Amino acid sequence: MRTILVGLLLIVASVAPVLGEDSVSVYAVEEEDGSVSFYARNDLVIEAYVSITLQQLVNMRATVDLPAAMSVPAGAEDQFLFALNPEPGSRRVGYSFAYTYARGNPVTAHHDDDHLYLLPFAHGAKYRLSQGFHGAFTHYGENEYAVDFEMDAGTPVYAARGGLVAEVKEDSQTGGPGLSYSNTANFILIQHDDGSFGNYAHLIHDGAVVEPGDRVDAGELIGYSG
Repeated sequence: MRTILVGLLLIVASVAPVLGEDSVSVYAVEEEDGSVSFYARNDLVIEAYVSITLQQLVNMRATVDLPAAMSVPAGAEDQFLFALNPEPGSRRVGYSFAYTYARGNPVTAHHDDDHLYLLPFAHGAKYRLSQGFHGAFTHYGENEYAVDFEMDAGTPVYAARGGLVAEVKEDSQTGGPGLSYSNTANFILIQHDDGSFGNYAHLIHDGAVVEPGDRVDAGELIGYSG
């Protein structure tokens, strides 16, 4: 039986997949003076970039330009973002908001196009490339520059480029060839020094040998294909 490993997915930043509770959240606190303070929490080991849109704003003024977008440091628990202040003399005030976030910082990240990547498997080994850049099946959007290799389950996977392990998911035992399985894929996400990411997806259950916060070198064993 052969399986597919999404060997390397290069992106500048990505919106987090749905993996239960979000790792980054934005929340509002209503103060006694009638103002509203916005805070963020970031459980990631890397910075996150949040974008907040005020869907409704009644007789209130923000202390920053809207929509707001800003970086949240790694591990931040109550990072103050901005405030809404009532317009003087207003009796009726109100607001509603929505937010999105990206891993890393898409403003400062700039991929080094001159960097030469290793292949994500043992030196000298050969595997069939089943889908490359701009592949019609699943390689569009943030997956535009993904490459798929066919390999047996349990094949060692090596870092194609060094960096900081940002996230690891290895608890899933569910998978398949359809897009409906994209949120159940096990993966290892590595942030490179230029702010871009390598995402090694479709790994075996409990198949990661690294943890968030680890630094890895190019060519280092990180997990096993699933």
